[in-house]
Amino acid sequence: MGSYRQKKVSVALEDPNRSENAPQNHEDRLKSESKYLFKWIAQTGMFVYMESGAIPGMLIRLKNRFGMDYFQLGLLGSVVYLSLSIGCPVFGWLFRHYNAKQVLGVALALNNITTLFFAMCPTGLPNLFIFLRAVIGFFQAALVVYTPVWIDEFAPKGSHATWMAWLQAATPFGIMFG
Repeated sequence: MGSYRQKKVSVALEDPNRSENAPQNHEDRLKSESKYLFKWIAQTGMFVYMESGAIPGMLIRLKNRFGMDYFQLGLLGSVVYLSLSIGCPVFGWLFRHYNAKQVLGVALALNNITTLFFAMCPTGLPNLFIFLRAVIGFFQAALVVYTPVWIDEFAPKGSHATWMAWLQAATPFGIMFG
């Protein structure tokens, strides 16, 4: 019993910031941090797509409030995916030429700001409302492009398919909860 306590005390004295359950080496620490970060990435993916589920549920109310015709309602529903498709090659290029953390951070911040403007859009401006939805889709492309690359780089060995499955499931969950 004495030797166990001595080992525990000597380990604690070597690194006072390390708990007894902390990862022992760099690889274990990276794996632990990747798992933690992945949870946030999957949740971000879910939250980003919540507006895609809210819009169809409010179409009649939006039609009445904004005075939209059926063409505008159809455009409102589809423009987010068109702009997402346009944004994917743009963000692919940006990630290749600039720091990924900065590109993703700016894109997510601009997505949040655009979503705020979208929510506060005056009801007399249906075309601005549609345009803001397009901008939201464009900035969502950053997450769509980056997360599979991040998973390929940081997922623990043997977990790539599971992490991709959770990532793909986050999108319909976000739409459904929206």
